[in-house]
Amino acid sequence: RGHNRVADELEKALSNGVGPTAKKVTPLPNNGKNTIQGSKAVPLSKGDQFPLIEIRQPQLTYDDIILNSSPKHHLNRIVNEQTHRLDLANYGLLPLNKVLFYGPPGCGKTLAAHVVSGILGWPMLYVRFDSVISSYLGETSANLRRVFDFATNGPSILFFDEFDAIGKSRDIHEDVGELKRVVNSFLQMMDNFHGKGIVITATNHEGLLDSALWRRFDEVIRFPMPSKKETAKLLKLRLGNVRLRDFVPADLAPDFSELSYSDTTRVCLDAIKNMILTGRSQLTKKDVNDALALFLENRPNN
Repeated sequence: RGHNRVADELEKALSNGVGPTAKKVTPLPNNGKNTIQGSKAVPLSKGDQFPLIEIRQPQLTYDDIILNSSPKHHLNRIVNEQTHRLDLANYGLLPLNKVLFYGPPGCGKTLAAHVVSGILGWPMLYVRFDSVISSYLGETSANLRRVFDFATNGPSILFFDEFDAIGKSRDIHEDVGELKRVVNSFLQMMDNFHGKGIVITATNHEGLLDSALWRRFDEVIRFPMPSKKETAKLLKLRLGNVRLRDFVPADLAPDFSELSYSDTTRVCLDAIKNMILTGRSQLTKKDVNDALALFLENRPNN
């Protein structure tokens, strides 16, 4: 029925993860829900006993993301160093394992972290700030300690999305003293982290981060807005699973010049949904243009 992605996932499932098109990944015990590599259970917040992390097992590769050449180069370096960590160890060197992603919203930071996880075949430990941050004195730092301790159990991607939620500058006078103590604690945990995985943080507001945090990262990667060339590639990727009637995706790239990767993806999905819901099997240029116009009309600050 033209559901190519679903077909690919089914093929991988039928081949039990070892077929010609499947990437071999060591499965997590307990379906990856409660443990990582046979270790102790997912840490819980001290007061409410909510899970502090969510374990994910992405199956993404570079084929699933369009990026500027600069961040893609840095991602390649991270993956390459981790893949050859034993070679580096022979010379007394360690691979990159503390990384900051920053840039405008919707430019691939979160997706890139999932891609790194998928390529390495390591589970992603997605930190849940709704559970980590507590109103009680000292509990936020204690929760962070549980998260870092858990990340030392085996190779994994410890991912802090919207990192500015806990990494704000200690010079911001509006913040209470507890948040400043959290930053101090996080700095110490970063310095003492010697796990076999990678700590990846991502923020849309790099200007809010404490200056001392920047020095704790082995690699700082900026994710810029897409160029016309990258937008054209993204349109081809997002519209590649449907039949096109009267246009070539790349020809529409100039119309998306002010949109981020995620915004462009949303417009493409909206156009495809409209095609399906109106009972058609071919996507037209008008479908895309209408979806784009509706998105721009309702976009905040437009």
